Amino acid sequence: MEMSETGPAFAININKYDNSDIRDCFVEMLQDKNEEVRIEAIIGLSYRKDKRVLSVLCDELKKNTVYDDIIEAAGELGDKTLLPVLDTMLYKFDDNEIITSAIDKLKRS
Repeated sequence: MEMSETGPAFAININKYDNSDIRDCFVEMLQDKNEEVRIEAIIGLSYRKDKRVLSVLCDELKKNTVYDDIIEAAGELGDKTLLPVLDTMLYKFDDNEIITSAIDKLKRS
């Protein structure tokens, strides 16, 4: 399976399809040069609770500009090691509602 554009990845995420081939493809997409493709892969793996996304997700959360979808994905992944990164973000960004929601999800997981 090959997905080099965001369209197929987006469709898979929206429809919540899941199997090992899809997850492996998403892992490959984490190295894509296209940022939108990488973002879809991060979201896809996070919502599927695939820990292979953890380091890439953590790096995204530390950037100066962080998409809301990435913050939500952090909450969905369910890995509490992301809590310190999200806590730091509370002081870095003005829109704390999404960050607080992700933190709450992680604390409940």
